[in-house]
Amino acid sequence: MRGKAIAVVFAGCVLVPGAFAQTSPRVSGKDVWNALANPVMDPERSARLQNVEIKRDRLSIMLLDGVIQFTKAANGVVFGAVFHGNGRVVLEPPNPIEAQQLQLFTKQSKLEMTFTEATFSFTDGFFEEVAKQVLWQAVGPTSDDLYAKRQREREDLGARYVPRLFKSVLSADRTRTAIFLADLHTKEKDWVEVLDDAMQQEEIITGRWATMGNGKHFDVWTEFPAGTRDQRHTYDDPVSRQDFGARLPDRFYRGGKYRTECNGQGDGTAPFFG
Repeated sequence: MRGKAIAVVFAGCVLVPGAFAQTSPRVSGKDVWNALANPVMDPERSARLQNVEIKRDRLSIMLLDGVIQFTKAANGVVFGAVFHGNGRVVLEPPNPIEAQQLQLFTKQSKLEMTFTEATFSFTDGFFEEVAKQVLWQAVGPTSDDLYAKRQREREDLGARYVPRLFKSVLSADRTRTAIFLADLHTKEKDWVEVLDDAMQQEEIITGRWATMGNGKHFDVWTEFPAGTRDQRHTYDDPVSRQDFGARLPDRFYRGGKYRTECNGQGDGTAPFFG
């Protein structure tokens, strides 16, 4: 579920076990953080595509036609992409309760929407999956800022996907820490998020940021465990997928944002949701 925070500490501070992959040459945590927080699109990783299907458990995303471009890598990991074209997302709820919840928010018992642009944030092999099915272009655009814009808007609302990506990019076990986020600009409900997060007890989450009063909050449409796991026993061992569950002091958060800090110097510690 959302709302648990953990901390990972950059080089120069106390290291959290399991948070950093062993790489050669060693990449500084600060450099990786900056690459994730200030993403740059890679003009050499742009491609036209047609009828590319991405499946995650009960979730299916079809990129019918269009152009996809990936970010430059951080710590050797390509972590982001932007898509312009035509696509469709379909999600089959696993049980009547989730179908009822989906009906409440979307008037659909099965999520089925079209979209014309999207951003993807990932560490689960999405890049390799798509790369096998596309025709690469010689040179792609250098000024597409949709990925950075959508990331900034989500993080300002309090999503904190950047620190979650950071955790996985520097993980020694990216299967255990894998994440896949699709942020889809739909005709029906504006921007919709679908998430597959291996570190959540209920890995599959869909919803959107909705206005309530003077602000926005995240409406969770569906949330359920992947595979055939019994939803009634999802939280029998609530900390089984976490490194630890300590929340950072409130000083790390300012107006829905987070900041990095190390002994008060502003260059070391990042809060994480796991």
